[in-house]
Amino acid sequence: MKIGILGGGQLARMLILASPKLECEVKVFAPPGDNTVDGLCPVTKRNFRDTEALREFISSCDRLTYEWENISIPDLKSALEGFSNRLFPSLEVLELVADRYTQKSFFKKHGIPTAEFSRINDPSELERSVLGIGTPGILKTCREGYDGKGQKVIRDREDIKNAWDELGSVPLIYEKFVNFERELSLVACRNRQGEMRFYPLVENLHVNGILRRTLAPAPLLASALQETAEAYARKTGELLDYVGVMALELFQCGEKLLVNEMASRVHNTGHWTLNGAKTSQFENHLRAGLEKPLGDTKVTAPTAMLNFIGDVPELTESDSRVTGVFVHLYGKKPRLNRKVGHLNITAASPEELFEKLKVLEPKIIGRVPQLLPSKGEGS
Repeated sequence: MKIGILGGGQLARMLILASPKLECEVKVFAPPGDNTVDGLCPVTKRNFRDTEALREFISSCDRLTYEWENISIPDLKSALEGFSNRLFPSLEVLELVADRYTQKSFFKKHGIPTAEFSRINDPSELERSVLGIGTPGILKTCREGYDGKGQKVIRDREDIKNAWDELGSVPLIYEKFVNFERELSLVACRNRQGEMRFYPLVENLHVNGILRRTLAPAPLLASALQETAEAYARKTGELLDYVGVMALELFQCGEKLLVNEMASRVHNTGHWTLNGAKTSQFENHLRAGLEKPLGDTKVTAPTAMLNFIGDVPELTESDSRVTGVFVHLYGKKPRLNRKVGHLNITAASPEELFEKLKVLEPKIIGRVPQLLPSKGEGS
């Protein structure tokens, strides 16, 4: 079975590294440039807008998936004509999730709680929408934008000025801030037969919109929250006839969960599964597309994931020799705010994990971890 991956970043890299277990051939279609998959598999280096090359690539694959949502939908739709059943998750899912407004509208329509929001199509609607919902809140581009890009915090009327131009003069969504205790996320996987597996809820720490740390499982977590998150994911999976891994980013507000965003792919908050779960999110994503039984999502050890942002930190030889420390590098050139790798730390108990974090985390993200959830605001 031949699987094609659209995109050549770190998610594609980790999917490729998971493929030998499944005895499938993997190839990549990615724009020319700084790819992380060179040397790992055959790579077609062409622009996504080259529909003829894209169609030729798709026709050579039995199954097709993607590592990010920011692909031109019209071009992909044209290239997929006659081959749409090969893509997982489906083109309809990609079209829905790639736009923050359609994504939020989907959750609202189907009774899955999210923050109050409004779409802004032109600058004349900006002030009316923001003041109608109230401040503080956050403006986001409807499409593209990640790791804090394409966003602007609005705390008062003055912040509205020039916001349309600053964000690229494209359709926006305004979301009211949510009073939350902590950020959580759920990674789930569903195959074509409707079988679904869930990883535990994890706790995430973002700095300037970029994920810096994930704790798995989330500490001090009530079982009811896990059940709620799974219900959201199951409902989403059934409504969309979903195939593959999905990630729901969530706000914990007391005993309630609000959906912030959804990713229709393997996700940064699931990187801990490479060393802390029976089956990684990457293997399960491929299993779903290949119509194989999904792997066990059981946690094998309490795990922390720390992102390397900008460059790879210097760890001492003693740091690297600590039991349960796993370094994953992406082969990327250092650049401001760029994810160039991550560190997974496993331990025999949550207490031991926190002791390791006290030593390692300040060297990577420059702060001692909070051992208990803290109140915050966000969207």
